[in-house]
Amino acid sequence: MILESIGIGTIIALNTGLVEISKRINPNEKYIPLVSLATGVLLMTLCSIIPEMDITFVQAIISGIMVGLMSVGAYSGVKNIAEDVKK
Repeated sequence: MILESIGIGTIIALNTGLVEISKRINPNEKYIPLVSLATGVLLMTLCSIIPEMDITFVQAIISGIMVGLMSVGAYSGVKNIAEDVKK
């Protein structure tokens, strides 16, 4: 259980980093949520291969969607708070 919690948190952080890299490559922010969802599903699908994670393929897809949405939301929340602090 602890390994799964650490894994999910790490995957969210990794997904946020990958999305940030993709924003620097292609700064069109219109597709960022889709990129985040795709990378989240990809990362969780790859994690379903790891025996310690103990998740099925369907659980990996659903978890990947949640990871992608959490990644976008966390980044947006921190960005908004940072902008408010600057004011």
